[in-house]
Amino acid sequence: MITGQQYFLFLTNLLGKKLYREKSRKFVGKIVDIIAHSKEIYPEVNKLITKRGLFHDKGVVLWEDILPFELPVTKLWVKEETIVNPVNIANGKDLMLKDTFLDKQIVDVSGCKVVRVNDLHLLKEQNKIWVVHMDIGFRALSRRLGWEKRLDGIMEWIFSYKLPEQFVSWKHVQQLPGSSDHFGLAPIQLKSTSQRLNELHPADLADILQDLDRYERLAMFRSLDIKTAAEVLVELPIERQRRIIENLDREKRANLIALMLPDKAADLLSHLPPKRREEMLKPLPANVSDSIKKLMVHPDQTAGSLMTDKFIALPPEMTVEQSFAKIKELAPNVQALYYAYVVDANQVLLGVVTLRRLLSAAPTAKLSEIMNTRAVKIKPNASEQKAAKLFLKYSFGAIPVVDNQNKLLGIIMFKDAVDRVVSAVVESRK
Repeated sequence: MITGQQYFLFLTNLLGKKLYREKSRKFVGKIVDIIAHSKEIYPEVNKLITKRGLFHDKGVVLWEDILPFELPVTKLWVKEETIVNPVNIANGKDLMLKDTFLDKQIVDVSGCKVVRVNDLHLLKEQNKIWVVHMDIGFRALSRRLGWEKRLDGIMEWIFSYKLPEQFVSWKHVQQLPGSSDHFGLAPIQLKSTSQRLNELHPADLADILQDLDRYERLAMFRSLDIKTAAEVLVELPIERQRRIIENLDREKRANLIALMLPDKAADLLSHLPPKRREEMLKPLPANVSDSIKKLMVHPDQTAGSLMTDKFIALPPEMTVEQSFAKIKELAPNVQALYYAYVVDANQVLLGVVTLRRLLSAAPTAKLSEIMNTRAVKIKPNASEQKAAKLFLKYSFGAIPVVDNQNKLLGIIMFKDAVDRVVSAVVESRK
């Protein structure tokens, strides 16, 4: 009978094992890391990194020089003529398994969390070995500490339960670009499981980014497509946004800011030094830059700092049928589709019409006939707390911001007002 144990082993089963020459029985060194080539779906082990002692340099032994062996591994033999080469790995497809993954964090995409790689699960066929899983379970830790059998006995005795293995298939690991280490290897592969990172909700991605260190955070952010990156960036605290944006190249930074909603971009840029702010605004299209600058004139913690200029404004003489055509045209570039604000030629706010009201009105009815003239509004210099109170009182999805002449300047979205106030409360309690 053939069991799985005859085919599978773990990275830690090989680390520390001694290599000897086949005929002379001379000691070559201990295995301190294993290198696998990632050209296929499952990386194949092709080299070993060995070290003879505390004061000796590390060397590389080709896997093809290892003689056939059985599991479990006790010690390994190499061909007598085997050459131990200096460690000099320039191939971007080669991965140092221990250095890159063991005890490092990966992102579990399906669970939207950061998990730790406790071991790597390897498949052996004849004398070839492939990396097939990442082991993220507690069982791997107990195995490395030599507690596996004892822990199994205790668990079965008390709970009639055996700790399961927790594997992540290598097929579900996503490689992210980042900085190569001093050996010139491929960037750390951070992230795993059954979905691509770009398919996650931006808020979930932001939570994952928060759990990473700054280097991993930047590497993961750079791997996102530009649209997803813009959505994720605004979900992060302002200080995190600032650090990320300052570490991007000029072109990507400009594309990212251009895709952000103007109010979010204004929030971010207002936290940068004036000179740096101008550098980031300069490459943007004129209409985008002007829109952001208009929003940046409002001080922090005011209603004006929360508003966006992405809203639907329609003239009072427009019919319902004409309104739908215009709303469809404007829809890709606005935030609040549920509300249409009725303004005159001078942008003075006359009233508001909800989508529900439009759908129930006659196609030939004019907006002036169906609009609500008692629109709840707020001044740009009002406090953000006042804006939040208005939302809680009236349960609106958006509130218009007007100046002293009742000209419509922008709107505040419910989420933006509540997020700002909640963030302020959290910060004050730290």
